[in-house]
Amino acid sequence: MNSQSSQILNTTKIKIILSNLNNNELIKKNSGKRWLILTKRLG
Repeated sequence: MNSQSSQILNTTKIKIILSNLNNNELIKKNSGKRWLILTKRLG
């Protein structure tokens, strides 16, 4: 029982880490797009 609950905890931790990584990638992509738009306007 104990090992099963710890396994569930580990999988939820992994899911949280993965979702955080995905969010970081989305933020990077969005900021990159913003920079492109800004440089196009300035240039």
